[in-house]
Amino acid sequence: MDSDQVLAIEKDHLYEAKHIPTSMMEDVGDGLYRAPDPYIRGSLTFENAVVLGVKEGDVGFARDRYYGMNTPDDVWARVDKMEVSVDGEGSRKHRLLR
Repeated sequence: MDSDQVLAIEKDHLYEAKHIPTSMMEDVGDGLYRAPDPYIRGSLTFENAVVLGVKEGDVGFARDRYYGMNTPDDVWARVDKMEVSVDGEGSRKHRLLR
């Protein structure tokens, strides 16, 4: 998803929104922004897939106000640890302060 689904439904479905733990979000815009670079540099190949995931900062948890309300601190700590283990510093783009 390229948007937090909780924020998309909270106006009309507040009860449900408050009970969605999180969404995984992808940063489609950043991928599209980076896509022309290999072509411009002359290094574009069509044989290889490009991975845009958590490690690259293009996928992360939606940490909205409901995530903070419904998620115990020990779960926050485990998620943070998992993100650091994947990319070495945690999700750079999708971090929202609790």
